[in-house]
Amino acid sequence: MQQYFQKMKKFQQKMTFEMKKMKELWFYKINLYDKNLIVFDGGLGSQLLSYFQYVYLVRNGHIPKVNVEYFNLEENSAFDPNFIRRPWALNRYGINISMLRNQTDSPPSLNLKIPTNLLFENNPLYFKKFKDLELSTKLPTDKKALLNFLRSHKVSKDYYAIHLRRGDFLTSASVNISDFETLQLCNTFFKNIEKLPIFIFSDSSIKKAWSFKLKKLGFNQVILCGPADSNLFLTHDLMRNAKILITSNSTYSLSAALLARKDQLTIVPMKFYSGYRDEPVNRVINELSSFSILS
Repeated sequence: MQQYFQKMKKFQQKMTFEMKKMKELWFYKINLYDKNLIVFDGGLGSQLLSYFQYVYLVRNGHIPKVNVEYFNLEENSAFDPNFIRRPWALNRYGINISMLRNQTDSPPSLNLKIPTNLLFENNPLYFKKFKDLELSTKLPTDKKALLNFLRSHKVSKDYYAIHLRRGDFLTSASVNISDFETLQLCNTFFKNIEKLPIFIFSDSSIKKAWSFKLKKLGFNQVILCGPADSNLFLTHDLMRNAKILITSNSTYSLSAALLARKDQLTIVPMKFYSGYRDEPVNRVINELSSFSILS
């Protein structure tokens, strides 16, 4: 009986999504969505992806319309209380929110951002295009802070990095890549690879079992970095400069991969989001690679 109700629930979800998709497709056909509208929200990773889109439109001769309502303090109550609200972070790269806010008039409420399930129709190879923008020079890392941090951990050469997204993800996100899945990948991938120092980054405390299990794989230097061990930008810079980066399903580590050193080998979860509505976003993220790694 329980299996029957689960199947019915999935069927209802799929039907709801299909109806919503038909409505959105109709809106798309009659041009209610504004292809030049960029909504800035979320944390550093989400803001960087929005900025990538902004630069992409400019370089292709478009005039972007910018929505930064998320960062208006008086609008706090309109957003999901389960998610941690993030401040504007792009000042670090000289991108001032007031410049974007004053660039255009507020976009009309009807002309909404194109929904994720229509993203691939409007922008095939969406994330691949962002990677091809090569914005790493315009969005530089803090080399001094990076080197100081590496020296403090006695890392003088290349290193690997793994990002575990936890924090608000545990209460609100659609899918969670578990420690077990990531360790399973490590068991396969790192078996016959040189054991360089390896950093584990997370926005919450990291289980000490990570050190034990990676040392069993032959890693002599496993460095656990929870939220108190490095700041938002330093962690992002460290991920960008890793020789191998295993991201979580987070725009924070995905954006680091898109800005990474040219010779970085990056491993991104195939299932970035869950649910019918976000399946096309998984597709465009998977377009970053022609292969997957068997775990």
